[in-house]
Amino acid sequence: MSPPLVSQPAPTVVLPVLLASDDLRKLIIEEWQDQMGFEQQEHFPCAVCSHSNVRASLLRVHASSIYLELLQNPCLPRATHPTTYDFQLYHRAFLDIRALKDVTHLGHLELCHSCHHSLVNYQKQPLDAIANFQYYAIPELPLLVSADWDNATLYDTSLVSRASATKLSHLFAHKKDSPLYGSNMCLSQKYIRGNVAVMPQDSVHLRTVLPPDGAEIANTMCALFVGWNVKPTRENVAVLWPVFVSKRRVHRLIEFLVANNVWYKIAGVSFSEGNLDDLYPEVENSVVEAVPIAVEICQLDSDQGADATTANYTAQRDMHPDIMDGTELTLTTNPAMDPLVMDAIGYTSGDYTPRNLKVMKAKALARVIDGGQFLKMQSGSHFINNQDPGLLTYLFSNLDPWGIGGFNEPNRRPNQRISFERQVRNLLRQHESPFQKDPHFAYVCWNIIQKAEVNKNTSFTITQRERNSILDKMQSVGPLLTNMIAAWERNPNTQPSNWQQKQALKLLQCLKHAAKDLKGSFGYKLCRRNEIHSLIKHFCTPALFLMSNPADIFNPLLGVVAGLTPEQWADMTAFERGIFVANNPGPAAIFFDTLIKVFLSIVIRYGRGAGLFGTCLAHYGVVEAQGRGSLHCHMLLWLKGNPAPQDLRDHMSAGDGFKTLMFTWLESIIHSHLPGEEVLHTETPGEALHRPPRDAHVADPCLNDEPKSVNMTNEDFALAFRQTVRDLAIECNWHEHTDTCWKHLKPGEPRDDQHCRMWIDGSTRALTDLDEETQSILLRCLHPRINNFTDLMLFLFCCNMDIKFIGSREAAKALVYYVTDYIMKSSLATHVGLAAVLYAIQQNNKKFQGLQPAASTVNKSLFTKTVNTIMARQELSHQQVMGYLVGGSDHYTSHKFKMIKWQQSDKYIVNHFNASVQDDISSHSVQLEDDGNLTEPENELDVDNNVD
Repeated sequence: MSPPLVSQPAPTVVLPVLLASDDLRKLIIEEWQDQMGFEQQEHFPCAVCSHSNVRASLLRVHASSIYLELLQNPCLPRATHPTTYDFQLYHRAFLDIRALKDVTHLGHLELCHSCHHSLVNYQKQPLDAIANFQYYAIPELPLLVSADWDNATLYDTSLVSRASATKLSHLFAHKKDSPLYGSNMCLSQKYIRGNVAVMPQDSVHLRTVLPPDGAEIANTMCALFVGWNVKPTRENVAVLWPVFVSKRRVHRLIEFLVANNVWYKIAGVSFSEGNLDDLYPEVENSVVEAVPIAVEICQLDSDQGADATTANYTAQRDMHPDIMDGTELTLTTNPAMDPLVMDAIGYTSGDYTPRNLKVMKAKALARVIDGGQFLKMQSGSHFINNQDPGLLTYLFSNLDPWGIGGFNEPNRRPNQRISFERQVRNLLRQHESPFQKDPHFAYVCWNIIQKAEVNKNTSFTITQRERNSILDKMQSVGPLLTNMIAAWERNPNTQPSNWQQKQALKLLQCLKHAAKDLKGSFGYKLCRRNEIHSLIKHFCTPALFLMSNPADIFNPLLGVVAGLTPEQWADMTAFERGIFVANNPGPAAIFFDTLIKVFLSIVIRYGRGAGLFGTCLAHYGVVEAQGRGSLHCHMLLWLKGNPAPQDLRDHMSAGDGFKTLMFTWLESIIHSHLPGEEVLHTETPGEALHRPPRDAHVADPCLNDEPKSVNMTNEDFALAFRQTVRDLAIECNWHEHTDTCWKHLKPGEPRDDQHCRMWIDGSTRALTDLDEETQSILLRCLHPRINNFTDLMLFLFCCNMDIKFIGSREAAKALVYYVTDYIMKSSLATHVGLAAVLYAIQQNNKKFQGLQPAASTVNKSLFTKTVNTIMARQELSHQQVMGYLVGGSDHYTSHKFKMIKWQQSDKYIVNHFNASVQDDISSHSVQLEDDGNLTEPENELDVDNNVD
């Protein structure tokens, strides 16, 4: 007898993407607060290499347990030997006093693992030790000389250095929308962050007479005024100290360098009192600071470009709260008390275009409008080689005043030699390093490294046939470049109208793609886009797009990394913190890198199971700099169980069960309303809701120490969490239109909600639903001005953020295209790129003028110069350069990528099928990694699932 029929239950609808449980959210918070605590992130130096490390990575050992004699350096002059600790007691070892627990008795010291390994396991001097000619004896300077260096302006330093690799342009902006508009001129310009542009010169000359003559000073020092009605002169800018130079200070520093600097003495550098006096014909008292007569003073009438220096994703309305509330400030004229704000954007070479769209790249419209006195050259000069061991002290006499720690130091033994790049990294990683605070150092060193990479790239990566093809194009369009530059400068959106213009654009594209291995280049960015494409081919469409914009001027963790206490950080005004961050790009880059890595480890939990958004299969984040130089990250997430676009549409249309679960998950991670307010907010047409004013006596929520879950009951923490998120959403994610919203508009386009590039136009939606026409998911939006955020991310990051679900159909395609295309955006305008090509041709012709070199030599030189000049116009912020040099990353990815070079693969395949089987086995076999996860080679880059 057959069993009776039983009705089967309907299949359970399961959401493939996991919702984060309350326990998981609590665990994420506790892990984050434990790892990102102030004590855990406080940095300390290693006694041997002086590198800055968190306390957990340092070892405390007794000085008697290591062979201190390994840390001696008999080549250093006696005057530079340390007097801050008992040098003889510590066996004449060169150590960082800050890592010694006792300076008068042999005691404990703190070592990093690398130095301890070299000293104890191998009993040899670590290559990164300060004893290896990476010690600069700053504390041993005479008191007056030390005080002069501390108070020296950037222009003082340029007058006492034997060489200058940069041109400093100090920006004085008269912005009508500045809260300081109409007040003291110096205060008004200080509101503009990023007011110093560092633009390296074409070549570096060695001076044998200091200070240099006026003509050379004019090529080094420039004051650029923007938006002023009255043309500035030396008389009406005489109150602005950033361009001041002290005669007495310059005199004393030059005398010290000539008498004590090893390389200055070898070169026979002399002091010219006549040159110094001629710079100040009207100044009798040598103590007085004044503007040298040879400073170039320039003006731009328009103030439109000034906004580029403050471009930001947030309004940062309390950048200077003392001024916003009407409090009067006291102006100081002492550089040490009233410091320069560091540059936001630097340029790795001079810009030779007539003008650029951004102020810091503009060539002045008025040049040396009064004075115009130039001094006669009193001695010859010659170019300096990048390999010159005196390079460091020639360019940066303030950093190496004794001349004892240069690159390529000849007194290093063979087993002590280190590369230029490694020494640069060491100097920047030193605890509270003066090298990372210098506005020139990182840019100049990056320029040197980049040029070496260009030479290697053009010599070994690009084939002769490719090089000749590009050079042929250059020769054909070269005579026409001047007219093309003018046309594209007048209208950057001009389309090519003839064969020559099309060829010029093709040439520019070829050159931009020629340097794929050079960080920051267009070709390098293309490789990053291809890596994202390969992940999409392997894992299908990503689930989420995230943008995090760490608030460097608010987060107390950055202050802790840079050596401040949280209390000191909280006591500073927002403007003072802005100055501090700008003057400490190294700690700022380390802070950003730490934040992103901890986010991936604890919040995303890649490789650790389910995270806040689900189980992450892959992630790819790209770092970008804002106009003022700070960093933010755009990230794509691939989640386990996230349906492919077609599957998502099928599931959503099959029934309400899956749709309801999907909506629930999305609404749990994407919020566009204030916590506790589940009602729809609407606006009166044409009147945007304004952000609620914060009481002047209420601290910025970004500065507050967030509630600690381990110290509170679940109920109390839930209430505190909700209030904190609400305060942060109002402060960080309440959108108010700024110039950043309109920066891509064409002339004449309206600045309104519909044209906001952040896509916040005041529209709202009461419920999450499907678009009937496209079947795309339309998330609920209860507030017209709150940008999307995730409550837990906002709570932990305390900064502006964005999150978007990729979805399906046209919306998904558009967003994926936008994200991948976004990382490819180039700061290189067409007319700038073509000007770079023209300049390279002209310089190469000068180089071989009157000579008869081989054609291959000329061609290789021209190609290298052109790629180098193109690379020189890529804008990089100080924090970006520091990230490259100290070991940060410009992208964060879960996977490794292997490039398949199609030409080589094609040649191998042809040889394989044209040869016999035996010949193939004996002569044409190649070793390939066994990796079953490689995708098709269509996108040139393939995925290897080995985790970084």
